[in-house]
Amino acid sequence: MSEIQSNIGSANKIATSMGHVGDRVRHASSKPIQKASRTTVRVNQEAAHSVDQMKKMVTQFGQSFQNDIAHIRSVAREFERVDREVGRDFSNLQGLGK
Repeated sequence: MSEIQSNIGSANKIATSMGHVGDRVRHASSKPIQKASRTTVRVNQEAAHSVDQMKKMVTQFGQSFQNDIAHIRSVAREFERVDREVGRDFSNLQGLGK
């Protein structure tokens, strides 16, 4: 009988790669952006507001991305647990047929 098996190693590898991307996003969003401050042109004020909004959105994206990574790891662990349980059940059923 074939073995039921999840691949937690692959899931962890993908989650780790995603974590590296998340680190880069977090690093990029923490960099200061120089805003025009010597002029009162309305466009500069709107640009500064847009920059602030974009930084906030990138930060929120980064947080959501980290949550997704945690969920991937959690689901992989749960699949592995269920696979072990199902594998034991199949082994027990095979034992009954002998």
